[in-house]
Amino acid sequence: MTDIEASFYFSGVLEEKVGQLGEAMLRLYTRLWDEDESMMRERQRRLKNRSGRAQEKIIGEVADLKSDLHITFEFDRQQYELRFEQSWRLRPLICSHLLGPFEPSEQSDSILRCPWHGYQFDVESGARVSPLTATCKLDS
Repeated sequence: MTDIEASFYFSGVLEEKVGQLGEAMLRLYTRLWDEDESMMRERQRRLKNRSGRAQEKIIGEVADLKSDLHITFEFDRQQYELRFEQSWRLRPLICSHLLGPFEPSEQSDSILRCPWHGYQFDVESGARVSPLTATCKLDS
C-alpha cells in the first residue's frame, strides 16, 4: 500500500461546495490511482516481454473452444482472442500505441477502443478510426 497526500485547488467554487467537490475529487483520484497501478504493472510485464524473442503461449485450453467458442492466446508478444460469432473472428487484446488493454467500442462490434487514450481501430481492416492524426495501427 502506498500513502499519498493530494491537494486539489479550484478557483471560482462556492464555499459551500468545496467539501463536496473535494470528496468527489478524492474518490476519483483514488479510483484512478488503483486502476493506473494495476495497468502499469501489466504494461511493464508486456514491455519486458516485448524485447524478447517471439513466443507462443495459450492462456486457455483447446477444450474451451468447444464449450465457450473462444480462446485467448499469446503469439509474437501480442495477446489475441479467437472467438466464434457466426464466423471465426480474431482480435488483438493489446493496443499497439502504449500497450493498453483493448475494450469493445460502444459504436460497433468491429471497432476496438483503447481506454487509456481513446484510440479506436477497425478490427476487420486494421485501420485507425480515431484519432485521424495518430500514426499507430492495429497489430494483427
